[in-house]
Amino acid sequence: MKRFIAPLVALAAGLFIVASPTSASVKPSALPPLPDGYEEFVPTFDFQELIGSQITGASLVDMSCIVDSVAGTNLFSESDPEFTVIERLGDMPVAFSDPNADVVLECGLEIGFPSEPQEISGTISNPAMSEFLGTPSGAINMLCDIDATPTVTIQMRFGGAIPGGADITAIGSDSLIPFVCNMLIIFEGEETSLLVGSVEGALEIFDPFDSTTLCNRTRVISCVAIRLQDAQTEITSASGKFEGYVGTGTFSFQNQFTLPSIDSLLSMAGVSPARFSDSKLSASKRTGRNATLQLDLEPGRNRASIVHPYKAPSRAMATIRDGEQIVVVSSQAGSCVISARRGTGIWKRVAQVGLSQDGAARLSLTGANLANFKSTGVLRNGVVTLRAACGPQRTWTDTKQVKYLGR
Repeated sequence: MKRFIAPLVALAAGLFIVASPTSASVKPSALPPLPDGYEEFVPTFDFQELIGSQITGASLVDMSCIVDSVAGTNLFSESDPEFTVIERLGDMPVAFSDPNADVVLECGLEIGFPSEPQEISGTISNPAMSEFLGTPSGAINMLCDIDATPTVTIQMRFGGAIPGGADITAIGSDSLIPFVCNMLIIFEGEETSLLVGSVEGALEIFDPFDSTTLCNRTRVISCVAIRLQDAQTEITSASGKFEGYVGTGTFSFQNQFTLPSIDSLLSMAGVSPARFSDSKLSASKRTGRNATLQLDLEPGRNRASIVHPYKAPSRAMATIRDGEQIVVVSSQAGSCVISARRGTGIWKRVAQVGLSQDGAARLSLTGANLANFKSTGVLRNGVVTLRAACGPQRTWTDTKQVKYLGR
């Protein structure tokens, strides 16, 4: 069955995968030989378009700030006590109109990433695989949990001496942002070839001042530089030209996004966002620093993988609440049976769920599914084991211990 994922281009991402030493279920001689140079893949995404536009922030005018430096104006002083933006909003238009003014504030802002799982889709290419796969490029699709509300340190620089009038840049945050995804890589060439697995790591907001490619200070208004470094990655099943291969490794990328509500703040301060609109568009669409997807695949036992619920960095094990999803990934067609048990008790069938076109079976813990889950006898803060059995013979399996948090 042909599968299609809409390609998006602009954020370069990198993934390094090394084969896992699982027992082979496919004889090496039965696997198609991979061509020289197959290791070099390049995935690309547009983080601003996919996620950046959904970032929410606490009231910007209530940001608490201190003066970091000031030149060319007496409106602000490094000795000023801590203040909120709304308290000094009347002084900002005057600074904007003063050709000598150069004011730098350091502020704290809580921003919110989407609470619902987000689909991140893009392209992936490798010219060396063109003849082998029948195409040099394909698509990559991930459904990711990135729910977090970090407090971000914002540097706000403004005044008539600043090109464009203002630069507003995040230079760090008080916490990492969980980034846990199921992943499907698909090539539609001579036949449909899939790599299915998961990514688990944490996004970091970082200071971009020493970067030559992110947050170009003459091209953007607000800018948040973000990166994912060495996230654990697992390829658990494959099909088509990749059938019989599995692997593990790391996923890395870096890019930037803007905070749209910054424009509202500038408008209140007497600055028209229109004066920045062209430069902001070009900045948000440009490609970030290139990275690669390195694959070193070997024969291994293909299996299903329970990717949600996941273990947050601050927790000892994966957790789940009422209404949340259980997500299983597999390259097999058909469906998965999801079961649960408490301790060494009897397995209780929760539901049978079909595998969708992105290689995932998703079950919401609501209604009858929740009732079946609770039939294990699990109580709030109790631990259960989830089991997924996928494929026509239910032979592709995975288990995961989770802590039930109730509502």
